[in-house]
Amino acid sequence: MQPARVFFYFYFYLASTVSNGRFYWIKIKATAEIRDWAELDRFSKLKSKSPIGFEPFVAECLAYNNVVEALKYIPRCDNDKKAAFYIQTK
Repeated sequence: MQPARVFFYFYFYLASTVSNGRFYWIKIKATAEIRDWAELDRFSKLKSKSPIGFEPFVAECLAYNNVVEALKYIPRCDNDKKAAFYIQTK
């Protein structure tokens, strides 16, 4: 995905009534697609609790085969999902 598209998603969020959860999904997917892991890390730290949880962060990192980045977010996931994510990283 091109950086111009990422900008479009932000404009879409500001110009419409997109819910906070939907915006988080779009931002996570767009950032992972362009493999901007530093931006994804910054975005995860904007709020102490993500409105959609941290499972999408892990899922997108694993979808793009970035195990190191996924391991950053697993401790912040719900306890019942941590084990499954750790198994996926092996």
